[in-house]
Amino acid sequence: MSKVCEVCGKVYLPTEEQQSCPFCRREREWEKLKSMSPNFIFNAFPRGFQKTLLKYYHKDTKNYQAVTKLVQKMYNEEDNCYQSLFLYGDTGEGKTTFACALVEEILRLMFINGEGYFEYKPLYTLYDFFCALKKTYTTFNSFSETEQSILTKLENVPVLIVDDLGIEKGTEWEMYMLYGLVNNRSRELRTTIYTSNYSLEQLAEKIQNDRIVSRIMTTSIVMKHTRKY
Repeated sequence: MSKVCEVCGKVYLPTEEQQSCPFCRREREWEKLKSMSPNFIFNAFPRGFQKTLLKYYHKDTKNYQAVTKLVQKMYNEEDNCYQSLFLYGDTGEGKTTFACALVEEILRLMFINGEGYFEYKPLYTLYDFFCALKKTYTTFNSFSETEQSILTKLENVPVLIVDDLGIEKGTEWEMYMLYGLVNNRSRELRTTIYTSNYSLEQLAEKIQNDRIVSRIMTTSIVMKHTRKY
């Protein structure tokens, strides 16, 4: 017989091995991972973003409340997934830090709901993305990764930040690779947080690729971000 947890209010089904609420148990496990695991998602962010997250996005801040509110809005019950997000605004407004906070909160909720713990690099600027692909073409490539293995890895991670859309030169190769990334993640209903200094309309004019902009538009909440601290 199912029970309603008196602490979190969620319905769960007790088992012979585990009578207590699994959601509360996993939330305690998350906090333990956060304090002890060197591979915790927070440690995958660049150190500068870690510092800002600790200072401005802890649980007592209005910034954290804004994160949790937006994450709730991003969740799509029909598809059982979090929608993607296109976050734009001027340089220096804290878009990437905000995106990192969103990723951490989404992964926390996924973990609490029993979807497992993920260890991977969650943040890719377009520069990182293109550099990683170009490394696979060099004669001195000592990595086992190929162009396809990088695209497949990034297609399958549960939540990904694609940072700085609009810095690309717009070459045919760049547009082909970017379309592959955006299209594959959209097709699999993977949550992607795109950041850009350009609005979608401005981005469409800059990159001259309607297919990329269309994929982002149809799968993402579009939001202008301004610094809150």
